[in-house]
Amino acid sequence: MSDDNKKMIVEGLVEYLEGINVFYERYRPGFAEDVEKAVPELLKKVEDFFNKSSDPGDPRMTLGLMAASCAKFLVRKAETSDMKKNQYDYEMDLYLAFGELRGMIGFYLKLLTYTYEVEVSEKLAAIYPNIVND
Repeated sequence: MSDDNKKMIVEGLVEYLEGINVFYERYRPGFAEDVEKAVPELLKKVEDFFNKSSDPGDPRMTLGLMAASCAKFLVRKAETSDMKKNQYDYEMDLYLAFGELRGMIGFYLKLLTYTYEVEVSEKLAAIYPNIVND
């Protein structure tokens, strides 16, 4: 697969992620429902990009890690909902798990956008990890 095709895959992923508002929002009423809807859709989209990438290296490997992070979130969400907690505790657990997922997606996205020199909006770049150089 050519580097141009790999870059197109990363650009498509960035374009998709720019439209998922839950990555940029703070907790608010109804947030849990939006997250519950967004993550399975994100997993499917990442898997689609993964399947378009034929090389065993990047971006396929990083997309696979993104998909694994989404799947882990969904397992954790299922375990949390099985605990029969009250709605507030469920939403707080979901919010914390989503924060972890957002951090992992930000890390992998930073790797891909840096590698393939793909621009992202400031809004999406906000999910990048903060790296401090001493």
